[in-house]
Amino acid sequence: MKKSAFSQVQLNIMSFICCVILFASCLSDPEPNPVKMVAKEKSVISSVENLSEDEISSLLFMVEEEKLAKDVYDKMFQLYGLTIFQNIYQSETRHVEAVSKLIEKYGLTNPINDKLPGEFDNEELQQLYTDLIDLGTVSKLQAINVGVIIENKDIIDIQGYLDLVVVSKDIEMVYNHLLDGSVNHLAAFELEL
Repeated sequence: MKKSAFSQVQLNIMSFICCVILFASCLSDPEPNPVKMVAKEKSVISSVENLSEDEISSLLFMVEEEKLAKDVYDKMFQLYGLTIFQNIYQSETRHVEAVSKLIEKYGLTNPINDKLPGEFDNEELQQLYTDLIDLGTVSKLQAINVGVIIENKDIIDIQGYLDLVVVSKDIEMVYNHLLDGSVNHLAAFELEL
């Protein structure tokens, strides 16, 4: 009986340590810079003719979705001063840059060019931004819930593109990076609840 109780205590301590490590890694956001990853990619595909219409649509949507996360987290940091929003904002900024580099590489027009924070071409994302800001301004807890909503949406959208749309290796690499980032960000927000 004592051995079982001791093992449970050890398991609880190990679980706590793992949570602290995961949380700390999200706060400091040590993930590799996806912009540099795109620059290092030696893909032979370099023109829009080599992309499917669905891949093009995914890039244009993802750059705006990542901008949405960045803009919302910046606003939540301004409101509440929570470090988690500042750190994840910085990560989302790198994600926007990585997708923007792909858009540039393929000669597409970036829908976020000349857009102010909170401005989007995509009407669904425009409405979502407004709704999330409204929810996040209610309280710190609701602001954290906004982070959970954003990261869950990102995970679903990115995984859908990876499963059904993406063929190009450079886009796949960046989307996998974005997916990993969203999973880490979600875990960080969930620890705050």
